[in-house]
Amino acid sequence: MNSCTYNYTENKGVNALADLFQGVAETMDHGRALDHLHRYDRLGLDAELESFSREVVDGHAIELQTIAPALRSIGAGRGLMQRVRTQARALLSLVPAEAR
Repeated sequence: MNSCTYNYTENKGVNALADLFQGVAETMDHGRALDHLHRYDRLGLDAELESFSREVVDGHAIELQTIAPALRSIGAGRGLMQRVRTQARALLSLVPAEAR
């Protein structure tokens, strides 16, 4: 795992870039969790998607197109709870059409 830290900067561009990277990292972390749960613990998908949805609404998770394949697979997944499929499709609808 890679990381980068800094204590303080007045440079708004650096802060904006750090926020962008953190948002993408948050999305990628949730994407990995969704892939794992989809394969090994389908009942855990509901809580993970609920948590991820809150992160998206709060603006902490961005660039959803990076995990569009996982959301698409869950949204179309037979044998999954309807609620889970609906949550995944709702998140996928936030992805620009050309990136789905």
